[in-house]
Amino acid sequence: MTDTLDRSIDQADDGLCDADGRTPDDDALIARYIEPHPFNLGPSEARIADHGAPVWMLIAYHEGTGSDISSTAADYGLDPDAMEAAIRYYCRHRALIDARILLNHSYFES
Repeated sequence: MTDTLDRSIDQADDGLCDADGRTPDDDALIARYIEPHPFNLGPSEARIADHGAPVWMLIAYHEGTGSDISSTAADYGLDPDAMEAAIRYYCRHRALIDARILLNHSYFES
């Protein structure tokens, strides 16, 4: 199982977070589309406002399928800007969200 988790971490580094900093546009996009979990479970459980899809799930799907942002958004019935907001949020909370993704993967591999 450790090999699988190591591969998952390596695969997660696909260039989603290559931007060199935050911008006011990032803040506005995140504020518009991302909301905390209603039980305040932390950044790893944030979700798309008015939809409910967790950011970690969108990122895991996007990385797992290798699809582009528009395709991932369409597969979940999201505005592409909502998917872009999820990616920008992920980049700010990458360690926590990656850990959440690995936790989910480990559940299904046991």
